[in-house]
Amino acid sequence: MSWPTAGLGEVCDIVSGATPKTGVEEYWDGDIAWTTPKDLSDLSAKYISDTPRKLTESGLASCSASMLPVNSVLLSSRAPIGLVAINSIPLCTNQGFKNLIPHKERLDPEYLYWWLKSQNRELQNLGRGATFKEISKAIVSRIQIPLPPLAEQKRIAGILDAADALRAKRRESIDQLDRLIQATFLEMFGDPVTNPKGWPVVSLEELLAEKSLNGAYYPKEKYSDGGIRMVHMSDAFYGVVDLVDVKRVDVTVADVEKYSLAPSDILVSRRSLNYEGSAKPCRIPATEEPLIFESSLIRVRPDLTRLTTEYLFQYLQNDRSRSKYVFPLVTRSTISGINQKNLMRVSVILPPLELQRQFELIVESIRGQINISQTHSSELETLFASLQSQAFSGAL
Repeated sequence: MSWPTAGLGEVCDIVSGATPKTGVEEYWDGDIAWTTPKDLSDLSAKYISDTPRKLTESGLASCSASMLPVNSVLLSSRAPIGLVAINSIPLCTNQGFKNLIPHKERLDPEYLYWWLKSQNRELQNLGRGATFKEISKAIVSRIQIPLPPLAEQKRIAGILDAADALRAKRRESIDQLDRLIQATFLEMFGDPVTNPKGWPVVSLEELLAEKSLNGAYYPKEKYSDGGIRMVHMSDAFYGVVDLVDVKRVDVTVADVEKYSLAPSDILVSRRSLNYEGSAKPCRIPATEEPLIFESSLIRVRPDLTRLTTEYLFQYLQNDRSRSKYVFPLVTRSTISGINQKNLMRVSVILPPLELQRQFELIVESIRGQINISQTHSSELETLFASLQSQAFSGAL
């Protein structure tokens, strides 16, 4: 079944936002909700019901921002393009939005929300500008949306809501399992800040099987499709190295031996755009193919007769131990980071090896459940993408 289409400007009022002068105190900390694209990037739900910053009446009057009625659809038009939310409270936005107020007799806001979510890549491709991409009000008004009858729009939105709720439950189950690992760490070893069990405290340098090592740097001409896989920081920032898009380089046998990675190693990022991301640890997956690493990473190879890889990984990523023992050694500048010398100075609370191994077994079991949940989550994502495609083509 095919439906007629209409330009968004035909079925919505399109309203831009604005920002009062930030240096005028009387414009800020009032009662009027005001949002930015960053607020939407932090939003996990469909609706936005509060904002970190608020305007005063004089702040709103000082700029061209307009109050949006409840059930408007917020669409970020720059930095980045394509974030979407529905407001459950009256609010206004900054200039990074092209907000859509649907004509109630023609367009359901939840249907519009899901349709815009399905068009993220297309919306980004419509961006114009040299310094940063942006979609203008004129471009947004011309975007064509399939327009089934209102009752059908509501039915489609309801189906996608139900499917999205399943996705959310699966994501929450994975988060709960991650939190279980953290809780088990604290239960078995105590708070790293206070060390209530009185474990010895040793520098990381004393607990390594061999000296830590910065990765290698190779010029662009060394990269090739047939070379050795080399882990970059972008591959090693989320807990375990992602091998899907790892680049390859042509290197000598000596370099493969020098910069090799094993599952018992940990990589630590040397720098980060934000302070909290500094010195993030990453585990190495088991792989039959050689794996080396580049210069933005430090290889840490623990002495397994004193320290298990799993314990060290959890210790280096635990918020409490990071705040106490890692962050004081991080340098702050445009890009925050930690060098090899400072990383070796990190204090490590050292519980008995047998207790560490018990913890490792527990984590292996929990990770098995996480892997199952992630597989189900991937299946749900595929199903959801299929539902979206069918929904807006008239096949649902």
